[in-house]
Amino acid sequence: MKRITRQQEAIIQVLLKETHPLTAYEILNRSVKAVQSINLSTIYRNLKYLLEKETIRRIEIPGDTPRYEIKDSQSYNYFLCDACMQVFRWHSKTNVPLESQLQGFLIKNYSVSVYGTCCDCKR
Repeated sequence: MKRITRQQEAIIQVLLKETHPLTAYEILNRSVKAVQSINLSTIYRNLKYLLEKETIRRIEIPGDTPRYEIKDSQSYNYFLCDACMQVFRWHSKTNVPLESQLQGFLIKNYSVSVYGTCCDCKR
């Protein structure tokens, strides 16, 4: 079993503290406080490793930079603010289970992306 590195621990701690997915650059800017010598190539290398180990997940929103968050058992929907480019997670409030809408399919995960202006930017 491979030991977790200081860089991986810093990335994990950064993602645990956030309520929304982060880009590699955002992870770098927050991780440098814990590991001063960390750089972008180290971030990408460790993100790849953490993805392979299924510790984190990559969020792909069309037209936006990939973002990362800690992987958990929940499926999320995402809102991309067109003003500040921040991505927000939200849960759908529909009471109709997805499985009943897609009978016969094996659903492993899902996400919905919504675009607009967040509460802070619309003021």
